[in-house]
Amino acid sequence: MSVPERDEAADETVADETPPDGQRGPWLLALGALAIGVLAFLASGARALLERLRRR
Repeated sequence: MSVPERDEAADETVADETPPDGQRGPWLLALGALAIGVLAFLASGARALLERLRRR
């Protein structure tokens, strides 16, 4: 009984393909909201640190 040859092209993942625009939009919106939240958090921390340093 012979072993069939593997098709290496079939083993490749399809992760490189971009999803349709309908599926990409919510992810971009979520990532944008997360980025804005992180920037706001960093800005508030920097402001608090500057106020603390000015009081000394």
